[in-house]
Amino acid sequence: MAEQRRFAELFHEALTGLTTILEGQGERPRALEFAVRGVEADPLREESHREVIRLQLAAGHPQQAVQQFRTLENVLSKELHAAPVQETRALVAPLLGAAADRLSRPRVAVSASEPGQELARAVPFPSGTYAVLLAEPVGESVPDSDWRSVAQALRRAARQRGAVATSESDRAVAVFPFVESALACATARRPAEPATDALTLRMAVDLGRLEVRAARLTGPVLKHAMHLLRAAKPGEVVCSASAAALATLAPEPACNLVDRGLCQLAREAAPERVFRLERGDPSPADERPRAAAAPSAPSVPAPLTRFFGRGPELTRLRKLLTTGSTRLVTLLGPSGLGKTRLATELANRVGEALAGAVWFVPLATVEAAERLADAVLRAVHDGPGAAGAEPLRQLVEAFGRRPGLLILDNYEHLLPEGGDFLEALLIRTTDLRCLITSRRRIGLRGEREFALQPLPTPGSAATRAQLLRCPSVQLFTDRVQALSPAFQVTAANAATVAELCTGLEGIPLSLELAAARSGCLTLTEMLQSLSRRFDLLVTQDNYRAARHRSVRAAVESSLASLTPELRRFFAKLSVFRGGWTLDAAEEVCGEPLAGDRLAELRDVSLVEADTSGAQTRFSMLETLRELAAEQLPASERLARRHADYYVALAERADLAVDGPEQEAWMDRLEVELPNLRAALAWALANRPTQALQLAVTLGQFWEVHGHRSEGREAVCAVLARAPRTSASLRARGEGLAGWLSYLLGDDERARPLLEAALKRSTRIDDWACASRVHYALGHFALAHERLDESRHHYEQCLALRRAAGNEVGASAALEGLGDVAAANHDYDAARRLIEESLQINRRYGSARAIALGLHRLAVLDAEQGELDSAERAFQETLTLFRQAGDRTSAAGATGELAQLALRRGDPATARARLRESLTEMRELGSARGTAGGLFLLGQAAAAEGDHRGAVAAFEECAAIRHTIGEHSGMAAALEELAQVQRRSGHLPQAVRHYAAAAVLRQATTPDETPPSVSESVADLQGALGTEAFGRAWDEGLAHGKRLLESS
Repeated sequence: MAEQRRFAELFHEALTGLTTILEGQGERPRALEFAVRGVEADPLREESHREVIRLQLAAGHPQQAVQQFRTLENVLSKELHAAPVQETRALVAPLLGAAADRLSRPRVAVSASEPGQELARAVPFPSGTYAVLLAEPVGESVPDSDWRSVAQALRRAARQRGAVATSESDRAVAVFPFVESALACATARRPAEPATDALTLRMAVDLGRLEVRAARLTGPVLKHAMHLLRAAKPGEVVCSASAAALATLAPEPACNLVDRGLCQLAREAAPERVFRLERGDPSPADERPRAAAAPSAPSVPAPLTRFFGRGPELTRLRKLLTTGSTRLVTLLGPSGLGKTRLATELANRVGEALAGAVWFVPLATVEAAERLADAVLRAVHDGPGAAGAEPLRQLVEAFGRRPGLLILDNYEHLLPEGGDFLEALLIRTTDLRCLITSRRRIGLRGEREFALQPLPTPGSAATRAQLLRCPSVQLFTDRVQALSPAFQVTAANAATVAELCTGLEGIPLSLELAAARSGCLTLTEMLQSLSRRFDLLVTQDNYRAARHRSVRAAVESSLASLTPELRRFFAKLSVFRGGWTLDAAEEVCGEPLAGDRLAELRDVSLVEADTSGAQTRFSMLETLRELAAEQLPASERLARRHADYYVALAERADLAVDGPEQEAWMDRLEVELPNLRAALAWALANRPTQALQLAVTLGQFWEVHGHRSEGREAVCAVLARAPRTSASLRARGEGLAGWLSYLLGDDERARPLLEAALKRSTRIDDWACASRVHYALGHFALAHERLDESRHHYEQCLALRRAAGNEVGASAALEGLGDVAAANHDYDAARRLIEESLQINRRYGSARAIALGLHRLAVLDAEQGELDSAERAFQETLTLFRQAGDRTSAAGATGELAQLALRRGDPATARARLRESLTEMRELGSARGTAGGLFLLGQAAAAEGDHRGAVAAFEECAAIRHTIGEHSGMAAALEELAQVQRRSGHLPQAVRHYAAAAVLRQATTPDETPPSVSESVADLQGALGTEAFGRAWDEGLAHGKRLLESS
């Protein structure tokens, strides 16, 4: 704790220094921004508040300064039972006192030749945000003397609280640091003034920024205030919505504000809400009926715990319920999702904008819809209301007096009958808006559904900083700290916290119940108990409603209203993972009325429907799915139908993945991946042959969509469990496992699998499988620079596919032959072969196949020095690869763009692109791609003079290439490493690496040693001398031999 306090002090010292520097440079807004960060970091630190207040005063914002002071007062009083010190109070004392020194009275008088002209004096305050008060006499023809009388009266009234100045239009404007001061001035009862007693006035109070120009006031607020003044009736004082909202912050409001509704202030402007001031007796202009008793002070439950997240939801709900025409919003979601807490938080936040007209009515204990009106009336009036009068009529009269928000909590058990009460109430009131929390939609016209989602969860890859910003983690941490104040999210426990909050799905009730176990369980023990979540998530706290004392009770309360048929259907849906479509529900569950059943489940918030894609996709929370599964009798038939459905889906996708619909099918398989995994796991345990069929059918998906490691492990697991499958299916499995192993850089496993697959497929004359294996072996040989062997396999692949009429497959073989030609520096032949392939794919192939052809042509352009053409082509292919979901190829295109930047002499851009490419390659497990990116990263670092970064990159590159057996690539990395070491003065190390690279070159590509290497070796020999050079060279040769033997 001492260490934390020390760092906190250092942080605030740094902020104070930064604000001082920024203010000194004239950047006061930025200084204020950093000062506010200090308050946010520690709301109890009075020095931080004082700095914000000082900067706000200096910037000409006295209203904000006082608001900040009041915030400090509240925080210190609530948390520490203390008050601000004298140094802080002194800053705002002039503003809070009777005489506002900053708005001192004018000093220089001028002659009065026009109405109000006598007030045109040197303006005694700086530009800033102020409350303004305008007044004018009412009449068809007002003499100048009346205008002067009004201006003088305005000046006398404002003397103690503000000041009067003149606008550019020569109108007297009373200016105040606080809205409540302007309102108090407008409504003050003063001794009789003969000059104004006979006049009927109207006045307007507004809030906005004033600018001082040539001793006159200007600014949009004056024009807006004039429009507001014109909207006032004779004898009335009106107030803008912004001024009214700020006035409600005053500890003791000077007057009562009554909402007059929306007014069209200007011809081109949108209508806006206007408020009228009540002085204590009804205004003559108030023509509303007064028969109904006013509702009592609204009672919104005070929160007992901190609130986290839900910022976007609060913004949307506030907009729905305070602007526009929506009058009924239903906040939907299953029990435990935080609907009530969100509603109460919203009520507390919109209360100011609605002048406190917000009522919260809990309905969990109301047993029947017939008692709804009585329950609402009792809550609104804090009693039973008028004896003998109809409750609904009393409510209509009460709510008809002013706009307001009625929140009805836990409405679902009162439906459908309860909809009649709500409809009648809304029809008979014009300014009332309703927010309903419910597990079921109401079903009324005009209802706006708002489906609440769980809190965001961090995922397994989140950093500690991301965890601390994640709402579900914040909630969990706060509730744990209530029991264990010393608990913190640290580097040691961050991964466990992330996994736990993600496993709890961000459901607030689950997070709170899990946190309640922190007194007797460690985080790891909680995580292990998630497999039995209904046993873990239980509490005996009596303050909770029974349905919230366990997650099981919360879920079962949602299921209680279901019919037996609907409950059985809901249980069957537990067979799905991650969601399902309507046709899947019909076929797997054997339910022809699945559409109707799903609509019913959605209406009660047990199922969600996503209509954003081509097909509606349904889903449920994992917590709901687990309880549904408990109610499902063991049914092999249902699991078998689930597996059959998704095997058939994978086979339909496999038929289309080489054509123009590839992208759509790949995206569909990605969405269905949880179901495919479940089907694969069930088939592996019960039908190994079907499991192998599914794993092999997903081959292109595993490869293209970044699931190579998962796909290989799945295929290998099934091969081990299904020794008696057909020779054709087994050959396909071996070939796919070998191909994925090659792509992952695991050549040791790849070659024997590919050779076994080729032998088996050739023996049974399975040309399709044999052609795929030849294609894979062509890649394998090319990577190891065995060009003749590579050409042989590609030619065999091409012959088999052309004999079978498989043009799209033949195009891939042509591309492979183009790669071999390019490796032999026969660029004309390479371009011809790749363009032939591209023509085929433009007619029959997928967007990804076209992108691969364009990518190869771009590589040829780059190798032949056509850098501009290459860059355009790589940018195009990068877009196409991303659209196709091919992350590996997209990362490769990014790497190629990095290489172009390096060749253009822009290593900084190259490194930025390489970081992006390497991140993807590492996540995808692409060893070759990672090694290639590291090689370029080392070159970029060396070009920028970052020798340490270059050494690290080349060393890692060489290690990866050693692991995957790429000897020539390893030699190139060692040569680059030696070059960096030579430049940085590490000469013996450079010699050793040059020697090791020479051994690797001799074993693979002896004719391709760069001339620069020979020159560098000669320079080193001269620099070190014969003896030292020879000793280092021999050590390097021995190291190179060991590398050859061990790879």
